[in-house]
Amino acid sequence: MVKKAFTLIELIFVIVILGILASVAIPRFTGLVDNTKKSAVKSTINAVLTSIENIHGQWIINENMKTFKGADGVEHNLNENGYPKQLDKGANTSRVFSYVIKNAVPSCNGGKTNGCWREPSTNEYEYYFNEGKILKIDYNATTGTFECKEGTDFSEEECNHTIFG
Repeated sequence: MVKKAFTLIELIFVIVILGILASVAIPRFTGLVDNTKKSAVKSTINAVLTSIENIHGQWIINENMKTFKGADGVEHNLNENGYPKQLDKGANTSRVFSYVIKNAVPSCNGGKTNGCWREPSTNEYEYYFNEGKILKIDYNATTGTFECKEGTDFSEEECNHTIFG
């Protein structure tokens, strides 16, 4: 009777191949969550900017209207350049960007510090990738644009690349 089994050399060879495959695959997945969050930030900002441009276009067509009907169904003030003065209720709101987009973005209220938005003061926004990595942007109501700021473990250059590049 002949017994068939794998030899020690064959098992070591298989383990080495699995190790090589793992060393190639693992680095490809390490930045996946961070890249997903960067895409979410870019999508949110682009949605907000598109809405702001739409409001500004209505201001041009309607000959300098003073208010706009927000995504929340309420009238909100425009500045003299036809841009929203604010994008939501202001500092520490639970509905960030609620005046210009209908779908709520994740808020950091309640102590959340991962994958969420916070508004520490009116028209200043922070996106928390995690507790140690925070993207910071300001809304410029005069021009209807966002400007990147130096964040926590997130440079102004990295912010610009994430949002605009």
